[in-house]
Amino acid sequence: MIATWGLQCFQLAQVLSKNLANMDEIVATAGEQFIIPPDGPIIASATEFGAAAEHVRDFPSVYAQMLRIQRILKKGMTVGELRFAYRELQNRLEDELKEAMFFRVRPSSRTFIDQPKLFGDDVFNSFASANDDICEAGNCLALERGTACVLHLMRVMEVGLSVLAKNLGVARRNDWGAYLRSIDEELTGRYKTSGARSTQEQIYAEAALTFDRVRRAWRNPTMHVENSYSPERAREILDAVKSFMTHLAASGLKE
Repeated sequence: MIATWGLQCFQLAQVLSKNLANMDEIVATAGEQFIIPPDGPIIASATEFGAAAEHVRDFPSVYAQMLRIQRILKKGMTVGELRFAYRELQNRLEDELKEAMFFRVRPSSRTFIDQPKLFGDDVFNSFASANDDICEAGNCLALERGTACVLHLMRVMEVGLSVLAKNLGVARRNDWGAYLRSIDEELTGRYKTSGARSTQEQIYAEAALTFDRVRRAWRNPTMHVENSYSPERAREILDAVKSFMTHLAASGLKE
């Protein structure tokens, strides 16, 4: 999952700034030796501040200082001591952020972040083993990693292909070509036996043709380093795969 550190750090900085402003006001009126009352607004504000600590566990020095502040508040301290602790925290946060790297996601791409149901409830419920790759395809697209997005989409398609094969009684195969040859043999054998295809068999035959086109156009070139994909092209492929997987789910295919 993608950590939204930017927002969390911004929220922490806001709370820290507010608390430091409170400390400065009290020091100006009551002095640094003023003892913080256990039931006053400073403690209430520090409680809000402590809740923010859970968002910065990945910044060890910041997290450690926040926990330290929580402990010493319980023992009692002066406003001057608390202000000093807050300023130390501010320094640590600045140091940690200098070493951190943040990725900006375009506002138009935020809806792709961490969405295991990106293809809808029907696909989510029908092809459970594809959900991780569907989610990662969306994440890669949001981060403008087009080729990585398509790689995940081909894994999603492979789940659909294996389910199609299973519904036709075709054993598991090691590659798409073997799957499709076996599916074609099964469907051809059924047609020769009955002289016609059922509605469901026609759906299966059309799906197999689509899988073969995907194999030739996207799957093989992607796996063999022949193609790279821009985010725009990856979005087109994602929409096509979403539409096809939705069609398979609506046709009754499921794991």
